[in-house]
Parts: sequence; C-alpha cells; structure tokens
Amino acid sequence: MLGISKKRFIKDIVGKNDSIERIGGTISSSIHAALNGVQILRVHDVNEVKQAMKVFNRLIFNI
Repeated sequence: MLGISKKRFIKDIVGKNDSIERIGGTISSSIHAALNGVQILRVHDVNEVKQAMKVFNRLIFNI
C-alpha cells in the first residue's frame, strides 16, 4: 500500500505549489508504483487515477 496523492515530492519535482495542480504527478507516480508491485494506492482523485490505470493497462498489457 502506498499513499502518494498530491505529496510534496511532486511539488518539488514540478514546482507546482497548489495541490490541485499535482494530479499529473499523482497519476504518473501511481503508474510507476503499480509497475513496481504496489497493489493498493491511496489517492484523492480516485476517478482520474482509476481511468489512467485502466488506459495504461490496456495499452501496455492489453488487460
């Protein structure tokens, strides 16, 4: 399990101070985490991350 939603490390990487503007970082971090074996993600933007994971899985793994 990993909770990475809108964390400060995303701000440090992209320079966006407003947590609302960190969804892209949350999505990319979530995909990276899933590729590295994380099975449970704690995120604020559930629908957006779920959609991103679904599209990614279809494109890469044809799931």
